[in-house]
Amino acid sequence: MEKEDILSIAHLAQLEPEEESLDALSQDFNRILDFVTSLQSLDTESVEPLCHVHDQQNVFRDDLCEPSFSTDETFLNAPEAEDGFFVVPLVIETLKK
Repeated sequence: MEKEDILSIAHLAQLEPEEESLDALSQDFNRILDFVTSLQSLDTESVEPLCHVHDQQNVFRDDLCEPSFSTDETFLNAPEAEDGFFVVPLVIETLKK
């Protein structure tokens, strides 16, 4: 990979590499590309495709209705509550015409 290629990739990634690091980056990219090329030559015909490296299926618990906090208990630690709601600072102001 040439310096021009490195600069083009850096531009796409919104990076500005220093001029003295371009040779090292070029060598690193070439090593990566060589490694990918070597992987492409492997025989994977007998390898089953995977979507994940772990053999774990989705694990869900039963959705059960269980006793929970009462409304009063819920608001015990709230700095401010009003009419069954938490009072929080205004984050977005609405535009008034």
